[in-house]
Amino acid sequence: MPDTEPPPDWSRCVGVAMKWAPLAVRGKVRHGIGPEEAEALGCEPGFPEAVRYAVEVARAGHFLRYAQWRTRWPTRVGRDISDQELYAWAWHTSGSWGRHWLEECAAGAGVRDAAGCLQQCVRDLRGGPREPVLAALARRSTAAMATDTDDLPRYFPGTASLNEALWLLAMRHAARLAPDADERTRALAYATADFADNLAYLHHAPPLAAGVLVRWPMRYAWRVAGPDGRGWALAHAERLGRRGTLQRVILHRLVPTDLGDGEPAEGTR
Repeated sequence: MPDTEPPPDWSRCVGVAMKWAPLAVRGKVRHGIGPEEAEALGCEPGFPEAVRYAVEVARAGHFLRYAQWRTRWPTRVGRDISDQELYAWAWHTSGSWGRHWLEECAAGAGVRDAAGCLQQCVRDLRGGPREPVLAALARRSTAAMATDTDDLPRYFPGTASLNEALWLLAMRHAARLAPDADERTRALAYATADFADNLAYLHHAPPLAAGVLVRWPMRYAWRVAGPDGRGWALAHAERLGRRGTLQRVILHRLVPTDLGDGEPAEGTR
């Protein structure tokens, strides 16, 4: 029998995107877009386009992770929605840079003609029972990025929830960047994305197991982070009422209080 190509693994695509989102944000806000990359992408080199790229990546990544939490974890809204459908809706609701990045992630996961597959999936979703659920999840993600509160921790207290909240808050921070963000503002976005890059992605693990498994990556994220990253994580753990959780994870009796406050710089809120 002739060899047949296996179907795309969209769960793997989501996993790649969850790993690459902080990396993409971190790289763009630190290094900008160089001349050679700009020529390949068809844009101007420098930071305005790089920051726009980072913003769209952050928005697409936020939706994917937010929707994964809502559909896979305690609330289980739209539990029958597949990873392919979530990925396709992220692509559908993204701008050109976000789509380009999602297609790159899919290619990195071994999917050929990702754009065609995603476009067909969106067509299939149109008018079906999943479309309004996906549209509602996209609105909730957009609203979460626009406000200074996040409702995830109340769904499932503990380390797993803090892990999700910090990752999503890092993407929210990047999504608020202005194209003309100054060096200090970009440096804080780099620090938050760098912290998020080391956090775990375990949405397909049972919640109780994930609550244990996320601790080591979070501990490592704290250990390798600089003052900006630690200050940001501490500030948001405080706001979320999870300071004690963070202290237990990083094995400190008292989290240092002389770090930066992690407040987003002017123009990013």
